[in-house]
Amino acid sequence: FLSVVAGTSQGPSLDKLVQENHPVLFVSKERKKELLSALCMNHWATTDEMKGEVKGERHVKNSKARVSSKILEGVLSAPDFFEKSLSEEREKFMIDVKEATID
Repeated sequence: FLSVVAGTSQGPSLDKLVQENHPVLFVSKERKKELLSALCMNHWATTDEMKGEVKGERHVKNSKARVSSKILEGVLSAPDFFEKSLSEEREKFMIDVKEATID
């Protein structure tokens, strides 16, 4: 970490990123914004921001807030949605790279 902050560390090479099909190569700005928004919304929906406590099926200490089943369902389904959509983007990227490869 310190070498990255100090600027003495080299970043990954393009070859390495392509070999690993790294998401930085194919995830759109729009998808990144969606993911960040979903993470923020999940955090907001599942925590008591004033106390920093996680809400659960039972009452949060000194609070009457509960997580509704609809919110909980949305929170739990978000990872599957993003995993599926990122997987589809990765597959498309891999096909594009394969088609662009010159033997």
